[in-house]
Amino acid sequence: MAKARSQAKKPKSQRPSLPDFKKPPVVEVVCGVTFEPLAKFLVHHVGFLWAQFSQQFPEVSEQPSLPVTIENFDGNNRIDFQFSHVMPWPRAFFSQPNGGDIIQVQRERFLYNWRKRAGEEYPRFDTVYSRFLKAVDTFSQFSQQMRIGDIVPVQFELTYLNMLVQGDDWATWEGIGRMFPGAPSLKETPRLLDEPQSVNWVTTYNLPDQQGRLHVTLRSGTRNTDKKPALLLDLTVRGMPKLREQAGVDAWFQLAREWIVRGFYEITSEAVQSSVWERTRP
Repeated sequence: MAKARSQAKKPKSQRPSLPDFKKPPVVEVVCGVTFEPLAKFLVHHVGFLWAQFSQQFPEVSEQPSLPVTIENFDGNNRIDFQFSHVMPWPRAFFSQPNGGDIIQVQRERFLYNWRKRAGEEYPRFDTVYSRFLKAVDTFSQFSQQMRIGDIVPVQFELTYLNMLVQGDDWATWEGIGRMFPGAPSLKETPRLLDEPQSVNWVTTYNLPDQQGRLHVTLRSGTRNTDKKPALLLDLTVRGMPKLREQAGVDAWFQLAREWIVRGFYEITSEAVQSSVWERTRP
C-alpha cells in the first residue's frame, strides 16, 4: 500500500461490458484493507490522525471494533487478532455531515465508505476507489511518520449494499421469489406456508485462483427515513491478489467489482432491472 499515492488517480475500468444501470439501488460502497495489527497504534494517535482528515471529515466518534474474518481455503475462515500486552482499542469513525462518506480505522483494518445522501447519484466505482486509495495512503504515511509501523496488507474487501424498498422496487413479500430468480431457495412453489414475514438468505461463491470469496446476503429491514419495508442486498468480496504490488491490488478490486456487479445481475430479475433500475447494458 506504500505505492498507493502514485496510483490515486482515477483508474480506468478494464471491463466496459459489465452490466450498467441508470438508477442502481446501491446505497453504500465500502473499500477496505485488513493488515498486520499495529500494536503501537494507541488511542492518543487518533487525534493526530483525525487532523489529517478533519477538513473533509469534520466529525469524529468512537465505535466498537469490527471483527476480522480472513478468507482462507483450509476450512478455517476466521482469524481474530488479539494483543496480550495492549488494552482493547475502539474503532475511530471519521464522518461527513448529513450522512456522507466515512473513514473507519482500527489497529488492523481501514475502511472507506461511500454512503448515498438524499438526491445524490452513485459516483461510480472508480471515484470511490480513488478516494479509498488516497485516504489509505494518508494513513500509511501517518503511520510511518509517527513510527507506528508499516501497513502490511493481509486482505482486501469490497462491499456493495443495495436497498430495495417496497413500493419502489417490489410490491409484495409473496413475489420476492420472482424478483430473485437466481436465488433457488426463494423461488415460489406450492406449499402450506403463506406469505413470508421476513427474509434472510445467505450464500457464498469462490473467486478464481483462490483470490477470495463473494458473500451474498439478502435480509429484510426498513428504510430509516420513512420506515418503509425494504430488502437489503449485501454483496461482499474478501480476498487477496496473487500479485502484491499496486497493479495487482488494482486488478483484484476490478475482479471483485466484476463479481459483485455480475452477481447482482445474475440473481435479480431482468424485468426489474429494465423497468425499475433502467439497465443500459448488456
